[in-house]
Amino acid sequence: MTNCSCDIDLALVDRIVERLGRKPEAAIPILHALQEAYRHLPMPALERVCELTEITPAQLVGVATFYPRYRHQATGQHLIQVCHGTACHVAGAERVTESLRRELKLDGDGDTTADGQFTIERIACLGCCTLAPVVKIDETVYGRQSAVKSVDSLERFLHEEASGANAERRKRALESAPPRQRNGRPQAELRIGLNSCCIASGSLSVRDALERAAASCGVDVTIKPVGCTGMCHRVPLVELVGEGGGSVLFGDNNPRTAEAIVRRAVKPRGLLRRTWRAIDKAVDLLVGDDAWESARQSVVAGGDGESSPFLDRQIRIVTERCGELDPLDIDDYLAARGYEALKTCVTSWTPEQTIAEVHRSGLRGRGGAGFLTGDKWAISRRAPGERKFIVCNGDEGDPGAFMDRMLMEAYPHRILEGMAIAAYAIGAREGWLYVRAEYELAVRRIRKAIEQAEARGFLGARMFGTDFGLKLGVMRGAGAFVCGEETALIASLEGRRGMPRYRPPYPSEQGLWGCPTNVNNVETYACVPWIVRIGP
Repeated sequence: MTNCSCDIDLALVDRIVERLGRKPEAAIPILHALQEAYRHLPMPALERVCELTEITPAQLVGVATFYPRYRHQATGQHLIQVCHGTACHVAGAERVTESLRRELKLDGDGDTTADGQFTIERIACLGCCTLAPVVKIDETVYGRQSAVKSVDSLERFLHEEASGANAERRKRALESAPPRQRNGRPQAELRIGLNSCCIASGSLSVRDALERAAASCGVDVTIKPVGCTGMCHRVPLVELVGEGGGSVLFGDNNPRTAEAIVRRAVKPRGLLRRTWRAIDKAVDLLVGDDAWESARQSVVAGGDGESSPFLDRQIRIVTERCGELDPLDIDDYLAARGYEALKTCVTSWTPEQTIAEVHRSGLRGRGGAGFLTGDKWAISRRAPGERKFIVCNGDEGDPGAFMDRMLMEAYPHRILEGMAIAAYAIGAREGWLYVRAEYELAVRRIRKAIEQAEARGFLGARMFGTDFGLKLGVMRGAGAFVCGEETALIASLEGRRGMPRYRPPYPSEQGLWGCPTNVNNVETYACVPWIVRIGP
């Protein structure tokens, strides 16, 4: 731990404690907030926390030194994180790191530039394995890096940071498509994937280009952000959906090909059509037709009556309506029969009937253990005690694994619905989603989805007018791989070092704060609404 004697604003510590609480379980959220404020954990701030809370110095220092995400030395103005997870390591992360260190003139063991502008650090995994190697500068992620591209990305970051473009794009990653009448009939819908992999490949710039092109061309289209498209190797991916429902997919896009898609694939209606043909020909004469040909050659399915063997034979359950749903448009989710399963359980089924249906489906834990989900819920249901908890394990850390991150970003409402059904089944009225700290977009989308669901009465007190209620919160992990194990995860939720304990007793009988606690994986909860709606 550093004995930093530099002047820091301790009033900021007071405000953080006031907001997050004084109980021992607030330790990790407080440490997160301190690091976001100071970019590391200065000793005077930690001492102030112990003065104001029930957290002891031993607990706070023990937690701060256990989790790898916490920094104890001051960092530069901008933090460069190079992913060294398995996929990135194999794809050349070491060369990327060396190239950036040379560019920043970092010699020896130092990680911060002489002018204090940049600090470079290795990180375990960013969950964008299909785009390896990956580099993150502050909150902006760049995929498919190399020794040369990483330097270009650094220069691009500085340019876009100076112009404010990075902050604006981060904000737009949490925006839904502009509202429109559900019975409206635009000429076409252009869907663009905005999950982490998509964003790291440049999909936010492609989205901007689609909107500019549509506005300048005068065409009546909806630009719709969607979650994972299921084809990360072809992102940025644009899907053109026509009035008749037919669609064409264009892969490997950039702003220029996005403009070409709008110019060539969507034509204005009425009197503008003839004028647009003349403009289109003039543009071709000026800039050539390379962008359109590139877009055409990137078609991956659907064009000219083609079919895709990869996509057409899939039956999706957890990823139902893949590439169609706007992650943060709750009305879009409702139109896809969202929260219908939860309403059925809460208003028509008993908890025992809900458990029986899930048991009949044969659903097993998707986190790897494979324990029957219905049996696990039944144990928690039978366990004595008025206070029970539901926990979603989103602390995914296995090499090359990013299914949980993808689901939390693309289907946040489906996960919340599955958790709420499980809570009703076992009798829990409180719950937590424990999410890897590296999955920042997932954390933000889950929190926003909770707000939306509470506003509609799908979460909170008296759900669907019944006596049942559920309060959900989000807890960010701090980089400890071991917290993927359920007892270590529970220890972390309680504000302690993530140390596994012997079982029995199992969490289903004695878990969070000694109460019966059901812990399931993200994918397990996401399966549940489909099972209830379609049948076991």
